[in-house]
Amino acid sequence: MKLVSIDDAKIALEKTDSTHDELLDLIILGLSDRIEAALNRKLEALSRVEKFQGGQTYLGLQAFPVDLTKPFTVKFNGSAMTIDDDYYVDAGNGIITLHLELPPWPPMVTEVTYTGGYSPDAEGILTNIPSGIKRACLMQTVFEFRRRKDIGLTGVNGPDGSVTKFSAFELLPEVKDLLKLYRKPCQSM
Repeated sequence: MKLVSIDDAKIALEKTDSTHDELLDLIILGLSDRIEAALNRKLEALSRVEKFQGGQTYLGLQAFPVDLTKPFTVKFNGSAMTIDDDYYVDAGNGIITLHLELPPWPPMVTEVTYTGGYSPDAEGILTNIPSGIKRACLMQTVFEFRRRKDIGLTGVNGPDGSVTKFSAFELLPEVKDLLKLYRKPCQSM
């Protein structure tokens, strides 16, 4: 899974040759995984089954947006539930709100089968991802590509002063701020 293409990165870097295509591909692959982890959610559209323990009323799915045109079921202790009567789906945010008051005990399981996330194209690049996620990946790709020769260097002293740089392995503050907008909230609501 990749969040941006090599061509997108080359445009951002103002490069036209293919000298560094393999390196850019590695950077993009690694950053795509790091960004997915920072977002606390799965980004690639796959069929998934998630189980929730106890009497939770709000269920936060790992992957969204949810594709309601594909098979979607919610079962409570093995019994199928009905959309609108028993629960509501916020497909864009991956949140299911149950219309039932569920006791936390005895142990209960709500199982959700669904497809969520963004579909990859033929090259494995996710399509229709929000522009902010794409921008965050491009900003960090450009930063890491330009810092590739001074990994580990955090400061330089000279006769006229010193310069401190961000670590090449940290997400830039601007990237973190962008990603906050798309982060999956904590499970407990």
